[in-house]
Amino acid sequence: METLKVAELLPWSEPKKVRTKNGPRLVSNATPDQKFWAIYKTNKPALRAAGVSLSKKGSAWTANWWQLPSEEEQQAVIDKVERSLATDSDIEIPAPAGLEYLPFQRAGIAYAVQGQNTLIGDEMGLGKTIQAIGIINYTKAENVLIVCPAFLKINWRRELDKWLLPPRSVGIAEGKFLPDTQVVIINYDIVGKHLEALQSRHWDLRITDECHYYKNPKAKRTKAVKAIDADRKIAMSGTPISNRPIELHSILDDLTDEFTFWDYAKRYCNAHRNSFGWDMSGSSNLEELQTRLRSTVMVRRLKSEVLTELPSKVRQVVPLAGDEGKILRRFGIDPDATWAEIITELTSTTEGFEMLSKLRHEMALTKVPAAIEMVSAASEEGPVLVFCHHKDVVAGLAEGLENCVTATGDNSKEQRDRAVQKFQAGEANIFIGTMGACGVGLTLTRSAHIIFCELDWVPGNVTQAEDRAHRIGQTDTVLVQHLVLDGGLDAHIAQTIVAKQAVIDKALDRALDLEVVAPDSGEVEVDLEKALKELKEIPVLPAEQLEAIHMGIRILASYCDGARELDGMGFSKVDTFFGHSLAGATFLSPKQALGAMKLVNKYRRQLDPDLVATAKGE
Repeated sequence: METLKVAELLPWSEPKKVRTKNGPRLVSNATPDQKFWAIYKTNKPALRAAGVSLSKKGSAWTANWWQLPSEEEQQAVIDKVERSLATDSDIEIPAPAGLEYLPFQRAGIAYAVQGQNTLIGDEMGLGKTIQAIGIINYTKAENVLIVCPAFLKINWRRELDKWLLPPRSVGIAEGKFLPDTQVVIINYDIVGKHLEALQSRHWDLRITDECHYYKNPKAKRTKAVKAIDADRKIAMSGTPISNRPIELHSILDDLTDEFTFWDYAKRYCNAHRNSFGWDMSGSSNLEELQTRLRSTVMVRRLKSEVLTELPSKVRQVVPLAGDEGKILRRFGIDPDATWAEIITELTSTTEGFEMLSKLRHEMALTKVPAAIEMVSAASEEGPVLVFCHHKDVVAGLAEGLENCVTATGDNSKEQRDRAVQKFQAGEANIFIGTMGACGVGLTLTRSAHIIFCELDWVPGNVTQAEDRAHRIGQTDTVLVQHLVLDGGLDAHIAQTIVAKQAVIDKALDRALDLEVVAPDSGEVEVDLEKALKELKEIPVLPAEQLEAIHMGIRILASYCDGARELDGMGFSKVDTFFGHSLAGATFLSPKQALGAMKLVNKYRRQLDPDLVATAKGE
């Protein structure tokens, strides 16, 4: 019997690397001829064993010859994954006299300089800024653009003054002013205003700090940032995924062409059609996603892996006594109703949304007297960080406490920076701030005790705020306490944060087996704007009302999480992509607010009573 030689059966195309659910493969294609059909008919098992398959589109047949990448290519992938996890490197990186990179920081810099573009996803507090400056020092980049949130610009200037070795002029963009310096620091909000000037320059390196700021591919800031090219790009975030994997794709698209949109959405976001279009709010194949991220662009290490002397955070939920029934009766709500019943009733009308926001606000203010006592007692044992949501809650706490500093969105970045320095220097023993103004970028390691008087629905935001204290320089166990009214709304928020964090941790931090696998290819055309286009124009709503509507959609999203493999819940035949995208948005436009109301009204009866009972502690 003649031995079959697959390579000689047909004029195969050049092999193309693709990723399938069984691992990376090479595939060649050819059009079957009469001789092939004769051989295939009598030798089908042997051909299949050799990797030959057939596919049909319309009436046209295609022969496919599947092969594994070479051992060298597979080993190269494994080697890069290991470098992404490395906690030390023998690379020599220039540093100013008296300063030295930590071992894992050297490893992070080594990973970045051996590739082109990099996502530095180290857990917060591990010195991503220092690593980025180390990349400048190693590559001797001359023209560097640093894009960051406005309140971090001063911190970047301070770290550059400390760590930058090559003599480079450094300037900060403000409003209409764009400095003519080698290193330019600019905030996301004004990149669009200076886009033409920024595009006209050649950048050796572009750094995007807190890169989740441009996770929305349709946002103006995203389009502006991604329109600025550079020889090398570094993106940085301690929480690359705030809620769900789809949020990461815009950033990956900026760094690599490895992740095409539809392959990514179907493989890692459980993308599927429903009666409203495509739902991409879920998650799937998360271990595989982590492997692919590490083998292409991401370096990420955890505090537990690189700072063994740094203890873990200890979280506690502290219920406070309070007449919740009295508050509910004041709003005309039955105090014997469950939170599921209350939420369902209030989210059925615009006025109800506004009432829900006021209810949350009232409960926060109710906690202030007890919180003052607790913070005051805690401050006698050491410095304390206190985080809130509402500015008047911050003001109420500050009025009843001594030796404290405050920072909210009403303060300039210079004022917030002075408050941080005063606290870090020991001139104040209590730091009180809103999560929106102080939850990211600030270093407040003088305290190992954090108290949340109010919470945020997005788990990444809570983690960001926690890590203001749990950073390099912290040597004590960080105690995190959430003050909640017993059985109240904040108690429910505290419960849902933990459940959502499980999806994020699995995608980014679970141990890997270093097996490289990826999705099958495919293309689907769909109009993702359909839901928004169908919405009617509505008047601009008051800020309080918009906040209430946003809270309502976040509550619904928290009950109906897209991670079905974790909790067995989620919308059935529903456009959860739209709903979850609204829940994860920073703010809602009036049109989006109307869409959120419609979704809550439509799906409110799908709230799970057992989950509500768990949140209530029943």
